[in-house]
Amino acid sequence: MKQSMSSEYTTEILTKENGNTISSREDYFVLYIVRGSVSITLQGQLHRCEKGDFFFLNPSESAQLNWQKESVILNLKIDSGILHTKSGIQDIFFSAHKTVSENKKLSHTAELIKGFWAVRADSNSKGGFGETGAYYTLLDDLIKHYVVKNPISKGSLDDYGSKMLRYIHMNFRNHISLDEVADSLYISTPTASRVFYDTTGVKFGDYVRTLRLNKAKQLLETTGDTITEIALNVGFGSPSAMNKLFLKYIGTTPSEYRNAHPMKPDKSEAENDEALSTLLESSEDDEDHELTVNLSNVSRNTKLVTYQPPILNVGTLKSLSSAQMQKQVTYITDSLGIKYVRLWGMFANDLHLQTENKGVYNFSFMDEILDYIVDHDLNLFLDIGLRGDGARANESTMVFEEQNFLIFHSKEEWLHMVESFLDHIRYRYDRAVSNWVIEVSFFLNNAPYYEGTGYSAVDAWNETVAMIRRKIPGMKVAGPGMPLVNDKDLNKMWVEHLLTADEKPDYITCISFPYNDSIKDGDERIESYRTVGDREFHRSSNTLEIVDRIKGLTEILRANNYLGKCIITDWNYSISSRNYLQDSTFRAAYTAQCIINSMDDVDVFGIFYASDLLSAYSDTRSLLQGSAGILSRDGIEKPVFHAFRFLGQLGKQVFFKTDNCIITGNNDGSEIKILLHNCQSPEADYYLLSEDAFKPTEVSQMFSSKPLILKIKLEGVAFGDKVQIHQNILNEDHGSVLHHWIQMGCSHNLSREDLQYLKNVSIPETLIEEITIENSSLELNVELKPNEVRQICLRGAN
Repeated sequence: MKQSMSSEYTTEILTKENGNTISSREDYFVLYIVRGSVSITLQGQLHRCEKGDFFFLNPSESAQLNWQKESVILNLKIDSGILHTKSGIQDIFFSAHKTVSENKKLSHTAELIKGFWAVRADSNSKGGFGETGAYYTLLDDLIKHYVVKNPISKGSLDDYGSKMLRYIHMNFRNHISLDEVADSLYISTPTASRVFYDTTGVKFGDYVRTLRLNKAKQLLETTGDTITEIALNVGFGSPSAMNKLFLKYIGTTPSEYRNAHPMKPDKSEAENDEALSTLLESSEDDEDHELTVNLSNVSRNTKLVTYQPPILNVGTLKSLSSAQMQKQVTYITDSLGIKYVRLWGMFANDLHLQTENKGVYNFSFMDEILDYIVDHDLNLFLDIGLRGDGARANESTMVFEEQNFLIFHSKEEWLHMVESFLDHIRYRYDRAVSNWVIEVSFFLNNAPYYEGTGYSAVDAWNETVAMIRRKIPGMKVAGPGMPLVNDKDLNKMWVEHLLTADEKPDYITCISFPYNDSIKDGDERIESYRTVGDREFHRSSNTLEIVDRIKGLTEILRANNYLGKCIITDWNYSISSRNYLQDSTFRAAYTAQCIINSMDDVDVFGIFYASDLLSAYSDTRSLLQGSAGILSRDGIEKPVFHAFRFLGQLGKQVFFKTDNCIITGNNDGSEIKILLHNCQSPEADYYLLSEDAFKPTEVSQMFSSKPLILKIKLEGVAFGDKVQIHQNILNEDHGSVLHHWIQMGCSHNLSREDLQYLKNVSIPETLIEEITIENSSLELNVELKPNEVRQICLRGAN
């Protein structure tokens, strides 16, 4: 949106389209979050700002913004020279370290900021003193309560350059010298000169002169101030001094420059004010979301499948050999209607495939696991990549890691192994294997499929897939297990690299976690599809990061006319197996949010992963340890388990969908299924410590306490005048084993009776009521607690 100008300040509306970096240069920024939430990295500190919060940028400061979807910031940009002159304070540095919800003083200031913007948007205040009065009232409050005097002091040796720039941008309107800047930093003038040149590439005097000239040009173009006023405002001392420098460096006088760049009236000011007014009015209703859905207008002839049963990631084949893991997998698949279980690690040495006779393989240990799958009427989704075993504590630390698998020394040896395996399962399991899926993955592998000079991932893919299709026609092939990253060009390169291969995948498989990661080996890694195990991970605070990446992938697949299925096998908010968010209601709400927002773009999601048994090692004494299983190692349902159950019970036709709500039904009109969530992003404190550094009792403190109020009006309800409303409510109080375990003191020593008690109470609350409706219209008023997930089923009560 175009800026609105004043001689003392400018205003602008910022959204995600403005980019992730904002720099203040010579002005002061007062930034107010009017919608959504934004994570801000400022001076190396991460701050989480919600709607109604504000923050400052001082001259020459910059901040990195991580936008949430549809977030909006209002920016009041205050001219530093005029502020210094009118306040009588030369070294102004604004600072606010807490959110509005934490401090009454900040709450008062937030109301003043909001009041200024309200008057700013009011067309009736034009020409009067309303906006001016609101501005000076706010400015007085800021100077009284948020100014830190003498902000530039002796500091570390590595940030002198940035401190010098800040000092210059705060003081360039006054007489300023290199000696003065050096004194402010307690360093010598020669040192200051060298540091400044190393930082900017220009000399001190040249930088200050260019800064003043550029500011003067801006004021000539955008204000009606006189030449004298501008000259004094930007620090030239006199109009003649500015005139002289204009002629020398710009080739024209200030008057001639102004005539050549006449100030254009802001034709869109009325439109800007109207948009701002609409934004402020809509923000008043953000807490109360009203949804109206006319079911009479929904075609019952169109069948839209909302959600397919997920693929259950179990772990290594060896992990499924234990009776306890088999018991839990059976419980999950039966409860959630799952047919496919995903395994990897088939070449692990503890499966004893290798015999004394080279080229002869022993599949008997593997058969015990595959027999379980067939006996329980399940289908195998087997990743045959050469993957090790392990679990992460956080982005950089492993709890356990083991890379102990067969190595194939040539292409021939590898293909012989694949052929032997395919012959074996075809003979032993006959028709059952026609429904199995073999995934030929590359990006999580710890080694290439075979050794030898000239190894090519494309050749390995083509020959392996051709072997599978030749030996077992009808068996589906998936791959390559590519990570979805923020770099769309990189995603595009990987997809096109695969789709131009001779053998096309039946299913494209991807993994995605909301981390910003860097690839160390550049394009070489892209071309060879080598492992991403040595990537560097940095958490992202955007809870819709995965959704954005999936939508980007969909665009790439459509552009390449790909008609097969897309499967997100491995995904979650965290890669850690020691992060208590995994056990919380947040993960349930996050799961619902991501799937609701992505179900149009993804055919099948994976559950990452089945049980905490997968990552139970010597450091795990407690009932919960922050692992990613949807069941605890004692088989207790976690909140995310309930979220998947709710998703699986959605109707087959989508009537309505928003970020927080999906309304579905069936063709026969027998019932309406609604799923709601209030997924909230963790506060800034979560990102300041490693993922495994939090205690169970600290999880709820990471989130805002703000509820979400939804008003849902359904018209055209065809159940008659009496309707049964059946609700299942999942929040901290109902359905959270973590919360109930905290109430038991997070005890390490629990009896079997204690465990049974936790199983019994860790279920959602159920509410049933019957109401009478008129004119086939039904209204639901729902208040969702933070990270609550709620299922509502409507059916006729007659």
